[in-house]
Amino acid sequence: MLEANLKPQSSQIQQLTLAGRASHPHWVVWLLSALAREKVAVASAIVSRTDVATWDANFTLDFTRSRVRPEMLDYVRLASTESSLTLAPPAPTRFLMSRRADGSLELLVEAPDHPDVLGGLLHRLAGHALFPSEITLWAVRLGLRHKLVLRGISGTRPSEATEENVERALARLIRKL
Repeated sequence: MLEANLKPQSSQIQQLTLAGRASHPHWVVWLLSALAREKVAVASAIVSRTDVATWDANFTLDFTRSRVRPEMLDYVRLASTESSLTLAPPAPTRFLMSRRADGSLELLVEAPDHPDVLGGLLHRLAGHALFPSEITLWAVRLGLRHKLVLRGISGTRPSEATEENVERALARLIRKL
């Protein structure tokens, strides 16, 4: 089970650490959606999978616009409670995919600051049998930048055909803007 630790960085900025086993691979998406509902901004996040279901995560949270006190939220429950995606999450505006030395794919995506963008990406990638081993996100001037390190089922190296299919699918998605 995930364990949470919250440390204040200032009166409005908090550092949230979550570590342990997650009940579902989309726990990050569920947490981001729940935080967005509470008007908590995620300034940055680094999430790494250490094995099939074990994760280490660090989030920098901004409570400036939120009415909730940081210590009142149950972050583990938020990360464990499924949330539904909007029917049409905003599309990414730019992307770049490359292959890393270990054979995994690295996908950089810029998109509007919306909690369902990451969920939409993860659902699309799962359709290509790609799953994140690392997720990094940070705020940029007009939205969020996501970095996803992707592996195949059971941590396998994605094929070149899968890489090409994902690139085509993302290119079609961006052209729809």
